Amino acid sequence: AGFHGALTCMAHRNDYPQGTTRASFAAGIATERREVFCKHDKKTISDVSIASSHSFTRNGSQGAVCTASFTDSAEKSPGRVQSQLMIAAASKVYVLTCITEDEDQETAEYEWSTFWGETVRRIQDSFNVPD
Repeated sequence: AGFHGALTCMAHRNDYPQGTTRASFAAGIATERREVFCKHDKKTISDVSIASSHSFTRNGSQGAVCTASFTDSAEKSPGRVQSQLMIAAASKVYVLTCITEDEDQETAEYEWSTFWGETVRRIQDSFNVPD
């Protein structure tokens, strides 16, 4: 989509990190440690601001959402708001990442708050994974 900046959403199914059980991953995202998924360690990323994060249970699986804004100087449209939903399902971690991008961070934040944020929340609310 793209008349208020651009929105891209991607879904991934990943193995649990090596040495991490479902229970320990779920316990981590049930707390503020979920905000680690909002952090970035690329040298081109700056001004990371965590907008919100929360945990939830869906169909018996622990989930969490973390949303942050930042500037990525390596991108054509460096202003970003990224919202990441994670669900610790029985055999895999399911991740839905949605990114709003525009000419600068302030513009991307404005578009998130006035247009894309509600759209992404509806997408996240409808995101279901197998048991």
